Amino acid sequence: MVDELLVELHLLSHQKNFKVDTLFSLGLSQLFHRFTNGYKPEDQLEKLFESLCRSNGYDPMLLKKKTERSLNLSKNINIDDIKNYIKDKNSINRGVDIEELFSLNSQSKHYSRITAVGIYTIATKLNEKISTDKKNIINTSLLISELIGFSKERVEKDLNLYKSNIEKLTQALELIKETSARVQQKQMETKNSSRSKSDENESLSLAFDI
Repeated sequence: MVDELLVELHLLSHQKNFKVDTLFSLGLSQLFHRFTNGYKPEDQLEKLFESLCRSNGYDPMLLKKKTERSLNLSKNINIDDIKNYIKDKNSINRGVDIEELFSLNSQSKHYSRITAVGIYTIATKLNEKISTDKKNIINTSLLISELIGFSKERVEKDLNLYKSNIEKLTQALELIKETSARVQQKQMETKNSSRSKSDENESLSLAFDI
């Protein structure tokens, strides 16, 4: 996973139209934490994230600040605000928040799969208020894509791949946990069996001594 992110970040760093914004920062943070779920030791994750960013010329502290900012901004708006903004950006009071959250005033807009994950994360946050239906989250993601000017087809394709990878990772982690639990149980049974045999031998030895 880290290798793939390194390649993606390296390619983006050479794109003239690419700029680190709130959605990209949130997407990168979400990708990293979702795909390092279960990584040991956990206290090394922070350093690993910082190294991942710095190796491609990104400031990890700036990324973290933008991530926090995006999450705070998402608390101030809802799905209807986005729909109304698309119809008439002067019709709502939260227009400034929407423009900052989705970097609508930026002249540099470069699409990436990482940004798509940021869109999906925001869509998830917005839907938490009304529904946890994954279909609704995808629809909100596509609505945001329309707002920004990204291809809805491309965003949907990348998000379906992202969700599929998350599901595979979740299944793999569950399998690892189950396997680990079986191994521990087996080791415990073997240990108890050895202890029982040792106690038996000790009892026989005492009997012969008598």
